[in-house]
Amino acid sequence: MRNFCRPYVDIMAWNDGVTGSCNLVIVKFPDGTTIRFVVDCGLFQERECEELNKKLPFGAENIDFTLVTHVHVDHIGRLPFMVKKGYNNNIYATEPTCKLFPHAIGDCFKVLSSFSKRKNEKCLYGQSDVDKTLSLMKPCKYKETFSPVEI
Repeated sequence: MRNFCRPYVDIMAWNDGVTGSCNLVIVKFPDGTTIRFVVDCGLFQERECEELNKKLPFGAENIDFTLVTHVHVDHIGRLPFMVKKGYNNNIYATEPTCKLFPHAIGDCFKVLSSFSKRKNEKCLYGQSDVDKTLSLMKPCKYKETFSPVEI
């Protein structure tokens, strides 16, 4: 059993506005174990922030799991981009959020594709990234405790 006494927790928010929600949480346990997870990975929607959509401030392959708070595009819109950049672990959300997620992320992809075509640019991510993101979704019961990683 891991010693849970006084783990060090570091939370990094990448935006101080109301769009592009993406929070990296790093938990360092006294035994040297480190867990990294992301809470939301949303799309920046303001024109002046569009360039921020094209990068992640962390290595996607180093994230242990992801939590989704709700299905607004400013909270989920870059999840397929994170998958494209190497994320391959579970994405946890409540059951209702998981049911709505395919529709919301599908609409988001259609809009991004349309914008990309008009600008003659490559889209942020492709349909295969959307499909893989959907396969990583894991529904959780509301107000029920679960363990996203083996501890």
